[in-house]
Amino acid sequence: MSFRHILTYKWCFACVLILLPWMIFLTYYLVPGTPVSLVKQPLFNKPCPPIQSGTRLRQDFIVPEIPISELQLLFGTYCRQNVGELAGIVEIHNPNGPETRRFTIHLEDLADNHWYGVLFDPPMTGTAGSHGYFEIRGKRIEPGNEVTIWRTDYDAFSGGTLKINMSDTQGDLAFQLTGYFRGIRAAQHFLAQWNMHKPKKWTHPFWLLIPGLLLAISLVTGVYHLVRCHE
Repeated sequence: MSFRHILTYKWCFACVLILLPWMIFLTYYLVPGTPVSLVKQPLFNKPCPPIQSGTRLRQDFIVPEIPISELQLLFGTYCRQNVGELAGIVEIHNPNGPETRRFTIHLEDLADNHWYGVLFDPPMTGTAGSHGYFEIRGKRIEPGNEVTIWRTDYDAFSGGTLKINMSDTQGDLAFQLTGYFRGIRAAQHFLAQWNMHKPKKWTHPFWLLIPGLLLAISLVTGVYHLVRCHE
């Protein structure tokens, strides 16, 4: 094999080392519908009162990013199969007026101590930083078919408040708001979250470490093989 062929081969190998992690990154994070948690309050230590017909649970929140594609709630069914409905509403207050989504949850679809998700199609596309709330109301629930939503009894979520039957209650519901980002926004969000966890003494983005290390390894490997070829 000639020196020129060896040189070409080694540089191709170096390029593969540099591009491979980015190809994997783009393959996963640029796929349409990449889920990103926008608001997350997963803590809980007690259930809300049993949701009967007319019971109202309301949670306020602040949206850091848009769009919102899904609301998830942590339900308890008291280890039984229940019959009835919950009427729900999500509303975001925007400068041009509120944006609202209404939905229905059938108690038969709930599992004990499991998250249940409500998808919004199309997603809610308001203004980042807007105030919003969601409300769950019991509907056509016979005695013995009540369910509950898990919550904390302390203020774990600083961006909102909990109301039970329109009375302020200390604590927050266990809930998540998810956005399904598409294209480059999914990649940008991932890099921003990763960059938040870099060591404080570093002045450059943390995510530059990997391509930098790969480039250094590639250069060392290429020089090593070039030296071996001249021996």
